Amino acid sequence: MKYYIIAGTLLILLALTSLFLPSYILEWQDGQRTEHSEIEEVQEVVLKEQLSMSLAQKMQILTEDTVNALSLYNGKNFSQNTISGQVRNELEVLAEKGILQNFSQENISIMDTSVFFYVDMEDSERSVMVWEVIIDTSNYHLNLLLDDETGKIVRAAQYESGDVTDYSEVSAGSQKIDFSIAESMHMNEEEVQELAQRWSEYLGCWVTDSRSAGIELQFADEREAFLIEVESLVRKGYSREEALVKTQLAWGISPGEETGNGILAELEDEGGRVEYVFWAEKDSLRIEPF
Repeated sequence: MKYYIIAGTLLILLALTSLFLPSYILEWQDGQRTEHSEIEEVQEVVLKEQLSMSLAQKMQILTEDTVNALSLYNGKNFSQNTISGQVRNELEVLAEKGILQNFSQENISIMDTSVFFYVDMEDSERSVMVWEVIIDTSNYHLNLLLDDETGKIVRAAQYESGDVTDYSEVSAGSQKIDFSIAESMHMNEEEVQELAQRWSEYLGCWVTDSRSAGIELQFADEREAFLIEVESLVRKGYSREEALVKTQLAWGISPGEETGNGILAELEDEGGRVEYVFWAEKDSLRIEPF
């Protein structure tokens, strides 16, 4: 019996001692279990009652650096069972308005539908829920963004059929596609302006300002640095056209390298304003908040 009492006492002492082990020993133990240990801080977000926002206000959220995204399975107004029907309805509207180019819903396949909740980390009353939709047809790939509240398509990218493996790379211009339909989507600048007008009407907005910005949009990944140099030359007395050409040459870009026509247009509705880019090439069309 004496041995049992001694053994029990030792076990209790060991258990109590482990509670007061130095933190570095506990961290070492964690590291042994997981091969490494980390302390990671995350920003706490407290969701408040969400503001009622116009489409322009919601699209503005998508362009801000303070926004974070949460992946969901279903939206508030649409689910995985109902979103496909809404997408087809809106595609029909865009085709009738001449926004999508040479588009038909024949042989349409909705390849993926994902819903995301975007919230402003600095003001959690500001948020937007959107569906990302990828579509294949016999001639085109479509990458769409649809607002869960209104059911409207708020971003559209249309590419001719090809072996696309990464839509973001195609949008950025880093992946080339072997296109089968030449010149079918080419527009001049006046036609792009008309496209912007039709798009704004579809969203229930109006165009308050627009300007040609082809080279800025073609090299969109470095747009901020490019524009800083352009604006610096403008402040020195050059016209905007002269500043664009001088900056292109300084960057080793021939002014003749532009492969499409694009404009930046400011759209406004009853709640706010948002800048959209409209970029048309012979093989692709992009309409997105900028």
